[in-house]
Amino acid sequence: MIATNLKNIERYKGLSDNLDMAIAWLQEGLWSSLPEDAHRPCIAIEDVPIAVHKIVVKVAI
Repeated sequence: MIATNLKNIERYKGLSDNLDMAIAWLQEGLWSSLPEDAHRPCIAIEDVPIAVHKIVVKVAI
């Protein structure tokens, strides 16, 4: 899981090709043109249409 704002999302590019595509989609703002009824929340992991991989990012303080 990555929790950040769009200003800092660029830091996560390069971790995976799929993540890079998702970041580009977010940065281009394509999500904002979707009609409200074009999506539904995932209620179970079986509803997720893509393979989900755990990415752990450790930050030194």
